Amino acid sequence: MRIKKISTGIIISILMVLLVCNVVLAQGVLNLWCQDRNLDRSQHRGFNWVYREFEKATGIKIKVAHAPIEDLLKKTLAAFAAGTGPDIMDIDRAWLGAYLKNDLLAPFPPDLQEKWESMAVPAFKKFEVKGKVYELPIWVDVYALNWNKDMFKEAGLDPNSPPQTWEEFRAYAKKLTKYDENGKIVRVGYAIRYMGNPTGVVQKHLWALWSAKASIITPYDTLTGGRTNFNNKGGYAAIDLIKKMLYEDKSTAFGFGDPRDAFVEKKAAMQISECAAIPSRAFKEAPDLNYGMALPPHPKWGIRVTNINGCPSIVVVDGPKKDIAFKFIRYLMRPEIQMFIPLTWDVDQLGFGIVPFARFLYKHPWFQNMYYDAVLKMAEYGRPQPVEINYTEASDIFGKYMVQAWFNKISVKEALAKAEKEINALLAEE
Repeated sequence: MRIKKISTGIIISILMVLLVCNVVLAQGVLNLWCQDRNLDRSQHRGFNWVYREFEKATGIKIKVAHAPIEDLLKKTLAAFAAGTGPDIMDIDRAWLGAYLKNDLLAPFPPDLQEKWESMAVPAFKKFEVKGKVYELPIWVDVYALNWNKDMFKEAGLDPNSPPQTWEEFRAYAKKLTKYDENGKIVRVGYAIRYMGNPTGVVQKHLWALWSAKASIITPYDTLTGGRTNFNNKGGYAAIDLIKKMLYEDKSTAFGFGDPRDAFVEKKAAMQISECAAIPSRAFKEAPDLNYGMALPPHPKWGIRVTNINGCPSIVVVDGPKKDIAFKFIRYLMRPEIQMFIPLTWDVDQLGFGIVPFARFLYKHPWFQNMYYDAVLKMAEYGRPQPVEINYTEASDIFGKYMVQAWFNKISVKEALAKAEKEINALLAEE
C-alpha cells in the first residue's frame, strides 16, 4: 500500500514538472501573424536572419504565420474571438482602430515609448494615439506624385516641374494622354486605382480628399467621438476631380489595372502612391524610366498635404506574452537591425527605396541623396490615416460609393449622401 502511495506521488510530481515545463516552453514561443511576405519565414526572406539572431540571443522562438493582406484583419479578429489569436502582428495602420476597438493591443511601456520618440523622424511621431505609441513601423509610406519626365518633354512640358495645383494637374494630364487611330486611350495622363479593397482605393485618393479640406472621419487622431467631414464642397470636389478627368478631359480611364503597374509599364504618365512603389521596381523592370517624385497636387483654395502610413507596422497583443513580445520590439529597434531592414527588404527584387522609421539612418551616406531628401520634405506635410475605432469600416463604405460615382452608377451628390448616412449610423453605435 505504501509503495502504491509513493508511486502515485512520484507520478503526480512528474506530471506537475511536465506541466510547468510545457507552460514555460509555451511562454518561450511568440506567434507572429503577418501580411508582408518579407516577414514570412517559409518564403526564406532576408528577415529570417533577424529571427535567428533574436532567438539565439533570447531563447525565445518566433513562429510565423502568413496570410494575404486582404485576409489578415478578418482572420485575426476571428481568432481573437475564439481565443486563438497571435501574440504579435504585422498590420497596416488603417486597421489600428479595429484592434483598439476591441482592446486587443498593448501600448509601448514608458521606457520603450521614450526610445521610440527619440529614434523617430519628427514627422512620423504623428503615429502616436492620444500620446501613446502602439506600433513600430518597419517602414513608412509617404504618398507621392510620380511623373514620367520623358513623357513631359514629349508633351512640351517642363520635365522638372510637376503639377502643383489641380488645375495644372488636369491640364498636364490632358496633354500627356495618348490615343490610337480609333480614339482609344493607349496611355493615360494619370492612372487611377479603382479596383480591389475599397479602403485600398481610398488610400490612393486621400491626397485629393484632404487637400480639399475634407476627410472621412475627423479628427484623425481620435479613437471615439469622431465625425464625418466629406458631404461638403471639399468632398464633392475630390470625387468630382476624377469624374471630370474620366468623362470631360478623357485623361484617365478604367482598364489600366494597378496605377503603379501602368506607370512602370509606361502606360501612364503620372500616378500617386507610396513613394517607394516605383524606385523599388523601376531599376529592374524599367531601368530607363526617367521619373520624378513630388507632393500630390492641391486645389488653389486647398492645402498641401499627403498621407503617411506605417506599412507594415509591428504591434503587440495585450495578452500574457506581451512582455516577451516587447523584447522583440526592442530588438528590432537596435541600430544594426534598423539598417538591415531597408537594405534587404524585397531582396529577391534587389529593391531599394523604402522609407526607414529611424532618423539616424538619414545621416548615413547611403540615405543622403535626392530621393530621401524629397521623402523627408514631403513627410512634413504628411497626415496619418485616422485611428477612429470604426475607420476601416467607414473607409470601406466611402470607397464603395466613391467608385460607384466614378462609374456613373450614381451621382457624386448621391454617393456622398449615402456614405454619410451609413457612416454616421456606424459612429452612432459607439
